Amino acid sequence: CYIHGNPKKNTIRGIAISSGRTAVIDCYVSDFHHLTVGYDSQAIMIVNSPGVIKIANNYLEASGENIMIGGIDPAITNLVPADIEFTGNHFYKPFTWRVGHASYAGYAWRVKNLFELKYGRRILIQGNIFENNWEHAQTGTAINIKTCNQNGGHPLSQTADVTFSYNIVRHSASAIGIGATDNPGSSLITSKIKISNNIFDDINAAPYPTGYGGANAIGAFIHTV
Repeated sequence: CYIHGNPKKNTIRGIAISSGRTAVIDCYVSDFHHLTVGYDSQAIMIVNSPGVIKIANNYLEASGENIMIGGIDPAITNLVPADIEFTGNHFYKPFTWRVGHASYAGYAWRVKNLFELKYGRRILIQGNIFENNWEHAQTGTAINIKTCNQNGGHPLSQTADVTFSYNIVRHSASAIGIGATDNPGSSLITSKIKISNNIFDDINAAPYPTGYGGANAIGAFIHTV
């Protein structure tokens, strides 16, 4: 499928997954972005899904988070999505969205991450390309892995059993941030994260400024949003 927003208008989300046993394969999802504080945009967002989910061989473009699992508390009590794979995808933010870049097109869409987990279990992230992320609405970390009880009503939130392997992360202020837990609500603790056999290229705070004060391939921290 070709799923796209408008290059000059606020368009929040390409695909919202609130279903079981779902696959998005061989799709081009682009031009999802928003200018307003409080409105994140995603190519794909996963919330009210138990799994199983397969996201494979797609081009995924969004300003907020190209992929987000979480972001709001699930409507199903104690639900944590599980058995999810992301393989062979290209996560991309065009430099036409970056203020000050030679190709900037005049719309300061709110840029955050290329990929963010706020809860989920048994997640495989393998063989993907994550490209272009800079400080704007957040600190410029391309991959954000943490546990977050977003609205305080999901205390069993947890990110666990995550494998991040054979990926390329390039042109970003920082590559991966890992958070144990996150305010405002109590939650379980992020655990069992495996990062192996990846390439981190052009991870540099100079051209892609970061609020953390320097470039990191991998940073572990406890933080709040």
